[in-house]
Amino acid sequence: MSKIFLNIILIINIIIIILIFFIKILGFQPYVVINNDMEPMYTEGSLMFVEIMDFHKIKVNDIITYKDYGNLEVSNTRIVKIDTANRRFLAKTDSNNTEDVKFVHFTELLGKPTFSILYLGYIIKYFFGSVGGYIRFLIPVLFILALLNYLNKSSKIE
Repeated sequence: MSKIFLNIILIINIIIIILIFFIKILGFQPYVVINNDMEPMYTEGSLMFVEIMDFHKIKVNDIITYKDYGNLEVSNTRIVKIDTANRRFLAKTDSNNTEDVKFVHFTELLGKPTFSILYLGYIIKYFFGSVGGYIRFLIPVLFILALLNYLNKSSKIE
């Protein structure tokens, strides 16, 4: 394997690790948008960054990200009403003109989406999907090879 290729893999891995670290430190969680329910704001295949927050900070007309524990999907929806007595939100999607019949419980709230990057979610989904299992294995192996190559080269210089 070419030393240049291994060095490029090393640099890419370091950049990815640094980006993930800073995103987490700033209180954001990335999610892939899996449908067009909140179009045009959040399009399918986008990588969306959700600010983790408590239900007390959510207001009517805010868009929230929640985890539906019934089917374990992460979804987005717009708040129509806040039912504090029953600890839940009544919400609707932007692509649906009627209110959704499902309530989102406060415990299902993940946070509030802040921004997204178009099409990057497709790439993430590919790398972490069933096909991506091989790639997830290959990237750390290449990272280790590149690191060993770098360490070997630097020890020869001394």
